[in-house]
Amino acid sequence: MMHLIRPVLRRCGIAVSPASVICSEHLKTVTIDVDGRARVDVRETLVFLHQPKAGDLFDSCSIDAKAPLTTFIRQSPDAVDTGQRLIGKDTVVVDWKPKGAVVPYALYDHQYSWYPEGSHTQPALCAEYHCEKRTGNFVFEMITQQGFEVAVSFPRPGWLHTRSERTLIKYALKQLEAGGEQPAISENGQRAQWKIVGPKLGSRHVCVVFHRHGVALWQDDLKKGTLRHKINQLMGRLAPT
Repeated sequence: MMHLIRPVLRRCGIAVSPASVICSEHLKTVTIDVDGRARVDVRETLVFLHQPKAGDLFDSCSIDAKAPLTTFIRQSPDAVDTGQRLIGKDTVVVDWKPKGAVVPYALYDHQYSWYPEGSHTQPALCAEYHCEKRTGNFVFEMITQQGFEVAVSFPRPGWLHTRSERTLIKYALKQLEAGGEQPAISENGQRAQWKIVGPKLGSRHVCVVFHRHGVALWQDDLKKGTLRHKINQLMGRLAPT
């Protein structure tokens, strides 16, 4: 039945991997250089229960919503890209097929990388994981020269899907204050690592990583955006001198 439903979901912009594709581990590494440019490397250990069919295999790659799609270039040593499409404003889904023969039940090492446009030196950086296939372990690493202060991760609430980055950061700070899960910060603050064991198929998770002093900068920015702060500013300008 699912093989009949998947094409319909695909036309609606919903990508669903077949049950015959299993991911033992998904490792995603984002490396930010001294100029703030990022490189994303993904390595998946896959198991195919039978030979994949056309449309079974795809990778979702996040991009800058403001960047033209023509700037997106993905590289993979083991895959042949067969097509790509934009889902939403900031995700490119790339269809692919293996370059070599697939052996059912054997481990298949799938790798790909791309360079997202834009600078990644902001006080806070957000990463999202959408479990699109049956996965054993998901591991996310972010490496920077600037140094991280703290990170917080949480399942993404449904209402957060269409909200702004500001709303997301505000929610992340509340999770941090409430003692939410904090991914490990190591190597003198230059590496953040986030791990999910046995993520549920279809679930979405968010990790927000704050550069040094990023928490204070965002708290100050959010405070300036409150109605009380704006009223106090206005009263200060109207006060007699």
